[in-house]
Amino acid sequence: MEWEPTKDHNVRILNDTIDLYRYYDLTVQAEFLYDCVAETIEKIIPAELDYLGKYDRLAHYINSNFSLPDTKVDLLIKVLDQNKGILSKNKSEKEFDDFTEEEVLGIEERFRAIFG
Repeated sequence: MEWEPTKDHNVRILNDTIDLYRYYDLTVQAEFLYDCVAETIEKIIPAELDYLGKYDRLAHYINSNFSLPDTKVDLLIKVLDQNKGILSKNKSEKEFDDFTEEEVLGIEERFRAIFG
């Protein structure tokens, strides 16, 4: 590439450089994009569908047996999921104090049965 400085501290290209960027190699980028799409199709979407199916089954169980707003059902499932199927004493007392100990144990057992 031939160039010269300009008065405004820029550069002026003196020769034809179109061939330097007209046919650039995007193989690495294309392979990365392919890998991302493949992982999404093969792993991420099936895992998400599996989780959503389990979530719906547990939500159905909770809605069939207890009277909770959807936001509380969602919070309950998220808390159980984050704590490996156990409703912490803190959350139980603060958020779900309407449940008896037997009801909490039943929900935890159902969570483990569904989510494994």
